[in-house]
Amino acid sequence: MEPIELGTRVMDTVTGYTGIAVARAQYLGGSDRYEVAAPAKEDGEPVESRWFDAGRLQLYPDPSATRHFQQNPEEAGKVDANPDRS
Repeated sequence: MEPIELGTRVMDTVTGYTGIAVARAQYLGGSDRYEVAAPAKEDGEPVESRWFDAGRLQLYPDPSATRHFQQNPEEAGKVDANPDRS
C-alpha cells in the first residue's frame, strides 16, 4: 500500500469519519497509523482528531474535496480559516 500524503482528505471506511491526514506513525512489523483531523463544528468548536490503521483509510471519494496545507515553509502551520467547503 502506498503511503497517504499528509494534508490529503481521507475517510475511514468503517465509521465514515472524514478529515485531513495530519500525522503518520510507522511501526516495525505493523500497520502504519494516521491521525485524521476533522473540520471544526459550525460553531467553531474543534473536533478531536482520531488515529486509524492505514488499511481502514481511503482517499476522500470526491477529488475536488481534497485539500492540501500550504507547502511554503514561511506558511508552515498556517491554515486557511475559511476554506472553500462547497
